[in-house]
Amino acid sequence: RKVLDIEPDIILSIYYRKIFPQKLINIPKFGCINIHPSKLPNYRGPVPTAWAIENGEEEFGITIHYMDCSIDTGDILVQKVYPIFDDETGYELYTRAMKLGSELLNNNYDAIVSGKIVARPQVGEGSYYGKKTGKYTIDWKKSVSEIRNLIRVHAKPFNPAETILFNRYFLINNAERYDLPEKPLQGGGIIVRILPENQLVVSCADGYLKITD
Repeated sequence: RKVLDIEPDIILSIYYRKIFPQKLINIPKFGCINIHPSKLPNYRGPVPTAWAIENGEEEFGITIHYMDCSIDTGDILVQKVYPIFDDETGYELYTRAMKLGSELLNNNYDAIVSGKIVARPQVGEGSYYGKKTGKYTIDWKKSVSEIRNLIRVHAKPFNPAETILFNRYFLINNAERYDLPEKPLQGGGIIVRILPENQLVVSCADGYLKITD
């Protein structure tokens, strides 16, 4: 009712986690527009930047699209692709995506509301990823890339990855691949070397990770 009284020309949804009902979508004459931090139709859902890092993607997108009653399925107005940096954490990519989304909207807003940009339907089946849990306990039997990506996703100021080594509880905020070509694999979760500054080298399914933080 409040929105009806305001009679807005346009409604913008920016990192809003709820689905708009059709009666709300019908109100503004220029439509309801959403900024979504993925290259739609891929990575629909609430935390696409985190899933992109976890899945080892090298790039992600920002999509500005009209909203419908489903989740991130509306027609696309503007879309741009950006690289994911190798050491970028989930928090860093999340905040960078917000900045890039704001810039993309500012650069295209006039063209959108004036009708110079024609929306296009999403093509292909796409993909949807749901919410993520707040904690991650490392399974050292997984690959180096899988573990490292999940450490990046959960790094500070989120909840860093958890593990037990030497019968001690660790929170791991950063790790990097470490090559030991002369040493056969030891099985998941074995400390194979202690480097200066007490940096641990731990075995994974297919290699080693050096815990740097």
